[in-house]
Parts: sequence; structure tokens; C-alpha cells
Amino acid sequence: MDSNELRTLLIYKDMMKEVRQRLDTIEALVNKETSLRARFARELSYLQLRMICEIIALGCIISHEGFSELSARKFRNSYAADEIVNFLSKLHDRFYPQPIKVERKQSGRISVEDNEIEHLSKENLKTLYRKCGAVLHRGTPATIISGEKIETDWIAYVMRQSQLAVNLLASHALVLHGDQRAIFCNFITGEAWVGNAR
Repeated sequence: MDSNELRTLLIYKDMMKEVRQRLDTIEALVNKETSLRARFARELSYLQLRMICEIIALGCIISHEGFSELSARKFRNSYAADEIVNFLSKLHDRFYPQPIKVERKQSGRISVEDNEIEHLSKENLKTLYRKCGAVLHRGTPATIISGEKIETDWIAYVMRQSQLAVNLLASHALVLHGDQRAIFCNFITGEAWVGNAR
């Protein structure tokens, strides 16, 4: 592993740790482990989901830092997850995390296979990011006057999206710039390494 791969790996591991902490925060909010009123718990839950979307998208940028298109000033300061995903989709088809199954063989070798589990896909991430943005606005004068309604199933929605994020990141691979190497990450244990991409 060269120094650039090591740097990328360490940054990525920290980002995954942050996602785990944000998911723990969501769990505490929906389980009413705080003294917050439902409205504020809902808003904070959506904020955590939006930040998770941004972290996933930013992790994709960091792993593809070698592309000259990513060095452009406009893109280096971007945080909008939907815009990042749209841009990277045009640049590289394997930029997004892929759920995997990792099996350690008795010989010490590691076997990696795609995991077809339902997960937070690129399209799901963009939709979720936009929904979170809409929820995190106080509303318009018209919605406030008419009596703002909060969806009754917000907890189920938030937990479903959280589970899709876990399914994506629990054990995943993220192909690095050049398609030859990848970050392999076990989100649950925090273990991550760089190895040859398939």
C-alpha cells in the first residue's frame, strides 16, 4: 500500500466511524432516549440521514481523488450528495460502494463476493438526500397558517432508510481511482484495508 492509499484509507475509516455514530444517534432519537419532542427528534433524525448521504458521497470523491475533473475548484468545495453522485456517475461507473460478502478461508485467503442485499442505491441516496432537505425547512407561510402536518410514519421511514444505509456499508468495497485497487470495509467492526479490485 502506498502513502496515498494509506491516507485515503485512514480518512475513509474515520468517515465510516462518523456514519456509525450518526446511525446510533438516529436510534436514540426514534427510541425516545432523549427528552426531545417528536418534531425535534424527527428533524434531527432527518439531519443525520442527510449527513450520512453527504458522507457517503464525499467518501466516493476522496477515493477517486486522482481524477483531474475532481480537482476543479467547484467540485472540491461541493457537499451536495445528489450533485456529487450525478457527477461521478458520468465520470466512472464503479465509484459507489458495493455491498459484499467477505469470507475468510482456512488457508488464510479471503473470498469476496457481491452481496445482493437491498441497500441504499445511488438513486435511493439522491432521493433520500432531497427528501431530507425538504423536511429540514420550517415550511412556508401557507403551511404554517394551515397547520403543518408531520407524517405519522416518520419513524418507520427513518429506520428503513437507516437499515438501507447499514446494508450498503456493513461490508462493502469501494473501487479506487484507476480501477485496480479498492477499499474493503467492515462498517460494523471498523476494519478496513486496501486490496486488489476484481
